[in-house]
Amino acid sequence: MPALRRRPRHLGVDIIPLVDVLVNLLFFFLVTIQAKAPVGHNHSITVPEVKSKGPQAQAKQIEIGLTKDGKIFYNGSAVSEAQLTELLKAAAALDKTQSILLIADEGSLTGAFYRLMDECRRVGLDRIRLQTR
Repeated sequence: MPALRRRPRHLGVDIIPLVDVLVNLLFFFLVTIQAKAPVGHNHSITVPEVKSKGPQAQAKQIEIGLTKDGKIFYNGSAVSEAQLTELLKAAAALDKTQSILLIADEGSLTGAFYRLMDECRRVGLDRIRLQTR
């Protein structure tokens, strides 16, 4: 009687469990990811609507927000006018070519808005852009 030969064992990789794990990881990251919204959207700032728009992309910028009731935000953090002045002076000392994005609520006081622009220019930061929708 001839000896029975054993079939060689299949040494391949079962890919179905790997796909299951990857799909679960992808689903987990999609559910838990938090997209960064612009400053105006975090602090109840309704920006004015305009018909003509310029370029929107800026790689390096400082965002200053002004709410309807006059609260000021510097890169998402609430600050006073004195704190804003100090932050702008520090930013100007580092790089005077930084771009400023002013985001003012459409119901905010025009005077407060122009004071923010003036403060930026006074410290030497004159590359100012305005946020609209």
